[in-house]
Amino acid sequence: MRNRQNSILLRPTYRRPKLRFMLPCFLVAAFLLPTTTNIRYASASEKTLKSNQPYSIAQDVILAPGSARAATSINSQVGCMGETHSKGFVKLTWKTAANIGVRQRVDITIFRGGFEHKNFESSELLPANQNSFTWDRLRGQAIHFVRILTKHKDGWVPSETISFEGPLCIMDSRRKCVKQGS
Repeated sequence: MRNRQNSILLRPTYRRPKLRFMLPCFLVAAFLLPTTTNIRYASASEKTLKSNQPYSIAQDVILAPGSARAATSINSQVGCMGETHSKGFVKLTWKTAANIGVRQRVDITIFRGGFEHKNFESSELLPANQNSFTWDRLRGQAIHFVRILTKHKDGWVPSETISFEGPLCIMDSRRKCVKQGS
């Protein structure tokens, strides 16, 4: 179409409405919220080092993985616990390093490359001879990546990284209501 001044008139174009999706709340909580989980848990006696400075994961020196100074043969077994079996856990077992270190810890992440980007959670410091640990802070059915670190004088030696899928733990709210009513 042309108007009287010989210019082109543009017709309004139809715009599609933006699609908005509603995510179930468990997906939001499990996958969108933990984007910066750079956390280090330590017992009260481990919170300060010899220099009386607070412990920081940034102070850790992570060495090359493998060798006789690292834990090996990591296995994972997932399950559900609690009265309603609604909370997931993983039981990790491993062979301690042949060249035993001073301490150990477990690192876990749901992010591919999470260890390299320091986007993971760590367990409390474990004794050097411990060969199992139960982790109960899983992120739903996400794929989790785990490594065991062994502390030596020159730094932490990581094990191989393994992965496992979190369990499907369903809470039966009817069962809980029946218990309260009886």
